[in-house]
Amino acid sequence: MLQKKQIEVDGRVIYQQMINYMKVLIAEDQPMILKALVFKMKKAGYEVIAAIDGQQAIELFESEKPDMVITDLYMPFSTGFELITYIRKNCSSSVPILVLSNVGLEQTIVDVFDLGASDFVQKPYRPNELVIRTKRLITNNQGHSQMAA
Repeated sequence: MLQKKQIEVDGRVIYQQMINYMKVLIAEDQPMILKALVFKMKKAGYEVIAAIDGQQAIELFESEKPDMVITDLYMPFSTGFELITYIRKNCSSSVPILVLSNVGLEQTIVDVFDLGASDFVQKPYRPNELVIRTKRLITNNQGHSQMAA
């Protein structure tokens, strides 16, 4: 979403800029990892919506309409697999989905890509790499959306 940012000095607007605040939904059931992800993404300039389980992520996806999703695979109530399926099949959304998981089995990685994930990062992750991948996925998705329009 585009928002105007104004900087005022002595009551006069000296600088105005359009800033793109992109929403990122993060679904992660481990509170410390979720807190670290939220902190890093906010620091990188993203608006962050946090979900502690898959069911909450599905509900927040519907209500918040994020520009990107970062999800763990194994969470209570609904898994990351179910979240990806919901986003791609039920919502017919092309929003980028980055899977962040401890599971590094080749078949699991193949399965998440087959379901429609855009990228996969194995834990432990590198925070700066995650920010770069997020930016790339959002930028690529915006380019595809503009070409389709």
